Amino acid sequence: RDGTIIHSSEQPLNQALRLLKKHDVKLSAAEQARMLIQVGDVHWLQGDRKRALTAWQRARAADAAAAQRLAQPEPLEWPTDFPAPAGLDAKGRLELRFTVNERGRVGNIEQVELLPAGNAAGQTLFTELRKALAKVSFRPAIGSEQAETRTDVRYRQLFQPSS
Repeated sequence: RDGTIIHSSEQPLNQALRLLKKHDVKLSAAEQARMLIQVGDVHWLQGDRKRALTAWQRARAADAAAAQRLAQPEPLEWPTDFPAPAGLDAKGRLELRFTVNERGRVGNIEQVELLPAGNAAGQTLFTELRKALAKVSFRPAIGSEQAETRTDVRYRQLFQPSS
């Protein structure tokens, strides 16, 4: 509206925050927190950990629901080759447990449940999911002061044959 140009070196979400403040746009605490989480996510994916943590800490302070959300790791970027559960030759359920460290990296991936037990299609899916999960970019759990490791993150996948 006032001819503001977003320069390529500036983050668009940070620019949006500045414009909202400049034009005295009122946001609820929950809306502010959601925007700050997005700002942090963008910084995290671009490798600016310090700015990401600052944005997430501000979101935690702004809204209790945001603090709860940030207490758990959340995937930010899935690989394009993430395995699809359809097209397998059986129906079942697979649950994985893994760790997301303070850098947002996945480790210690283990199979918790495979139903029906011994299902070959489920074993194939587990192998593929294990490879794919290692490529997923997560927002780490955010504690009161810093990013934290979570050791009991779970992922459940249902699979079935194609019709």
